[in-house]
Amino acid sequence: MENIGKLQLANSGLYEIEVNDNGDTIVIDAEDIELPLKLNKMLEDCEKAEKKAALQGKVIDKKEVEQKGIITNHDEEYVKLYKQAYTELRKAIDGFLGEGACQKIFGSRNYLSMWKDLMEALNPHLQKIGVLQNSTKDIIAQKYGDKDEDVIE
Repeated sequence: MENIGKLQLANSGLYEIEVNDNGDTIVIDAEDIELPLKLNKMLEDCEKAEKKAALQGKVIDKKEVEQKGIITNHDEEYVKLYKQAYTELRKAIDGFLGEGACQKIFGSRNYLSMWKDLMEALNPHLQKIGVLQNSTKDIIAQKYGDKDEDVIE
């Protein structure tokens, strides 16, 4: 069979962001009609994981402390709790940005507010491609922005 040619489609609407010093990138399809829904789901899932970890942490704190070698039962339970929370956060972020995005962005580093840091860094890009409208930007900034509780207004 003869090779007739190659089909190439324009990649219009794809927004590529370099995410680390290794040259790794993530691509956001600005023309994906479901993009705002995916963003909203990520935010909801991340907030849910963070709240769940906080509530379960309170349960752990109420348990009697038992020494287990050099650690306590609390230490052990917190490790399991945070490991689960990090898994949920990474799954939510990858659900929005694509499989493997978290690994490219954060490497093996995990922390509960990683999704808030990501949103802060992504915000200008999401604005540029039109995913965030002014009202949405204000809601996200108000809900997830840093709150300095030591400031007297």
